[in-house]
Amino acid sequence: MQNILTELKHANEQLHRQVAELQASQKLLQIKNSELILATKTSQLNTKINDNIEKKTPNSNISVSKGDNVISKANKKSNNNPTNDNTQKIYKPPPITIKGVKQFDKLKQLLTCEESVGNEQQFKVLSNDETRILTKNESQFRSKIKILEENKVEYHRYQLKSEKPFRVVLRGINHDSDMGIITNELYDQGHEVSKITNIQIKKKSDPKNKNSEWTYIRLPLFFVDLKPRENNKDIYNIKLLCHQIIKIEPPRKKQEVPQCKNCQALGHTQNYCHRSSVCVKCSEGHRTEDCPKSKKTKAKCANCGEDHTANWKGYSAYKKAIERAHPKQVSAVLRIQQKPVTTNVSYSQMASTSKVHTKTPQPKENEESTTLNDILVALTNNGQIGNKPDKVQKYLAENKEMNHTLRIIAWNANGLVQRRQELEDLLYSENIDIALISEIHFTTWTYLKIRNYRIYTTIHPSGKARGGTAVIIKESIKHYELEKYSVNHIQATSVRVNDGNNDLTVTAVYCPPQGGADEIKFAEFFHTLGSRFIVGGDYNAKHTHWGSRLITPKGRALLKVANNINAEIITTKKANVLAH
Repeated sequence: MQNILTELKHANEQLHRQVAELQASQKLLQIKNSELILATKTSQLNTKINDNIEKKTPNSNISVSKGDNVISKANKKSNNNPTNDNTQKIYKPPPITIKGVKQFDKLKQLLTCEESVGNEQQFKVLSNDETRILTKNESQFRSKIKILEENKVEYHRYQLKSEKPFRVVLRGINHDSDMGIITNELYDQGHEVSKITNIQIKKKSDPKNKNSEWTYIRLPLFFVDLKPRENNKDIYNIKLLCHQIIKIEPPRKKQEVPQCKNCQALGHTQNYCHRSSVCVKCSEGHRTEDCPKSKKTKAKCANCGEDHTANWKGYSAYKKAIERAHPKQVSAVLRIQQKPVTTNVSYSQMASTSKVHTKTPQPKENEESTTLNDILVALTNNGQIGNKPDKVQKYLAENKEMNHTLRIIAWNANGLVQRRQELEDLLYSENIDIALISEIHFTTWTYLKIRNYRIYTTIHPSGKARGGTAVIIKESIKHYELEKYSVNHIQATSVRVNDGNNDLTVTAVYCPPQGGADEIKFAEFFHTLGSRFIVGGDYNAKHTHWGSRLITPKGRALLKVANNINAEIITTKKANVLAH
């Protein structure tokens, strides 16, 4: 019996293997069949294009140069005409960068010895000890790379535009759709696909359980890479594919600066880096996976020499690189203000050419005068006004319809992306001018846009989705962004508003509970805001002065600094941490 059972098991295993082999061969045949169909369609399309070219230019001489871009040479008049859809633009090659050149004359002689007069490449020496080689065409670009590799010269370069695929995002198509069918349908519409990838996200099977397994969820999104052609942008006009209504859009631009995983330098990637390897942990000349450093020893940055790994995004060199790559945009939109109506002036006086001198009504001696400037001073640290809350209420009650009254809110979002709709409803329903948001939980990848508003954000220095602040301000208000304040104990975003008197700084702030902010750190922060400011946010500071039941060291330090700079603290007086 045992022998029979073992024989049956072996036979069953053999059957399973044969079934698997048959399935694999069937899939292979399907792939080969789709490749054959694609090849026949390409040949048909090429013949059609050649026939059209011959019909359109019967007397012209056409020469195609292999290795470089396709170039058509016809009559002088046809040089100004646009190229055919199957042709490619002639792009300027990217620079070849060499760092630390000590013998420039030898390098120059090495690279220019084979070039004819007037066709030599150019050199550009930068202040950061880098030398760039600027070539004139792709063949010269490739020949210089070959010379550098033969002489073992370290360099880095970038991808040629003629080799770079045109990437788009295909949105709204079922994730189970056959990629071969998608490729064929796009080809029928004049677009040759080089690669197509379904986008997946990684999630925990049980978010509440940390030990649960990771699962991959396929989304109805595809990355489609097209071969570079003149008609690549026509793909955005496609609205129907595989009998499904779809939308094709460009991918989002990355807001971070690329960093090479080989040499740890900023500004390029390891795919085109031909420099010596540098460790991300200890900055020594070996690969990171071969690093002998233990966890107890301190790390060392290869770019600045400080005690952190080279891929940390909170150090000064990386922040400066981001500022160079994405410079701040200063808003210069003027706000339209309605002129006040002049009283005690007749129509005949207004229509006459002579100037009308009207006296501005002055308040009585015993009557208190409350203006917008007084309110702003009451809210900031320039002066003191008796009974300030009553004056604020009186001013807001008497001037509800004034265009220059700023409606400002402060809100702890605890994740702004998830509560975006709630925020938009509040902004539009209450006609909010400025919103000071804390705990936005943004990273460098997060993108948010609200109609008619400008959004300025400051993320946590670690780059992780925690903390952070945002100032959301109407586009119609004249303003500009100030320098971001991002340290572990305080994150703040500030804009300076022109209110017609002196510039007013409006700031959103967030202090983590375990941030360690003390009196000195608070004083340093408030010193960066200028003489007139409004700061709203979550300080995570408790004190009985603003309604808390307890007094924490952070609350004691904040109150002391506020008294020293003569600032007014406005709060709801409820049992809560300081929110304004």
